[in-house]
Amino acid sequence: MSTPSHDDLCRLDQDCADLKALADQELLEHGRSKRYRAFEKARDKIGRKIIELESGRRKPNPSGPHGTREVPFLVTELPGESVASSKRTNPVRAPRYKISLVKEAGSMYVTSKPIHSGAMIFEQASTLFEDIDREAFYIICLDGKLKVIGVNLVSLGTLNASLVHPREVFKAAILLNAAAIICAHNHPGGDPFPSGQDRDLTQRLVTAGVLLGIFIKDHVVIGDKSYYSFADHDLIAAYEAYARSHTPT
Repeated sequence: MSTPSHDDLCRLDQDCADLKALADQELLEHGRSKRYRAFEKARDKIGRKIIELESGRRKPNPSGPHGTREVPFLVTELPGESVASSKRTNPVRAPRYKISLVKEAGSMYVTSKPIHSGAMIFEQASTLFEDIDREAFYIICLDGKLKVIGVNLVSLGTLNASLVHPREVFKAAILLNAAAIICAHNHPGGDPFPSGQDRDLTQRLVTAGVLLGIFIKDHVVIGDKSYYSFADHDLIAAYEAYARSHTPT
């Protein structure tokens, strides 16, 4: 790397003095914001000169009469004021959010007993689907003793479909600190027998529950005065066993 000569450094000092005088003049004429811009221009121009000297693009005479001296660090802040550097290097402020669970005005009466069967789920959940002519997907959140601690409507769909994703299913369960959840949705046509999409969704939810530590107690499909329970048909246990055998520990 080439060493700046005395003449080059003197010219650099003169440039610094001229640019500072320009910044002071703009401060008097236009106020503080103008000085900030002039200060940034001065800093960038001086920085480019130093880079040119150090990289050898400008050819200094190494045999100056007073030898060499150390180039000082550039000032990045005015006294008492914070000055932003280039916009390309400014850190981006990420917004902060507070997530909370809001209790709705309505409520439903639930049993104080632990829920252990599809029949109990049908008895408790059937009132959720009264007077609904479209598919709706609910989750019933349970504590460690399998008692109901909350109910959340996940999705309200069309006549024969409801868009459901695991992240929406488990959102309320995580906020409620639920140990387990029961999924329930209706078939407005009256036949509770699950479709292929119902089976695929149930398997995805069981797998997600294994990863999150919130297990799926049951998924009940409610029809016209009848229901289908995945747990009663041993499908929940089969899905969970498959998920645990294919999930890395």
